[in-house]
Amino acid sequence: MQTGSSAAYDLSIYEPKEQSRRKPKLRVVQGQGKAARSLMVAKTVCITVILLALVVGILHNKAELTQLSAQITATANEYTQLQSEYTMLSTQLESRGSLRSLEEYATTQLGMSKLDQDQVVYLDGSEDDKIEIVGRGEDGTLKETVSGIMEYLKLK
Repeated sequence: MQTGSSAAYDLSIYEPKEQSRRKPKLRVVQGQGKAARSLMVAKTVCITVILLALVVGILHNKAELTQLSAQITATANEYTQLQSEYTMLSTQLESRGSLRSLEEYATTQLGMSKLDQDQVVYLDGSEDDKIEIVGRGEDGTLKETVSGIMEYLKLK
């Protein structure tokens, strides 16, 4: 080991190195300029057409979206209007069909009144039904008897 020397620290690696200043070689190729240029123009035209198609597609979609949004808004407004009309008509129907309004209409417009106890007639249908033929003698024919039964059954 050496003492006092700077061998452990080599600072020369941080110094700028001399670079050779060479000029790059340029090569000119004859005959490929027109083909390369036409290929570049074709690429540019294709990219422009694709971008134009994308822009037109986006604008068309935005126009359809706007149109559909307007239709949705109009339909929602119509739905709200029809819903309020339905509510109004249901309320009218309920008010017309209520017992109080029917009673009021019957008393004021038709002149009707409530029944009294003396107006109620009860019928008793528990008695047996009987058929009595009056005014016929013993000389009744079979034809008259069948005719009477048919008349009773309301088939004639």
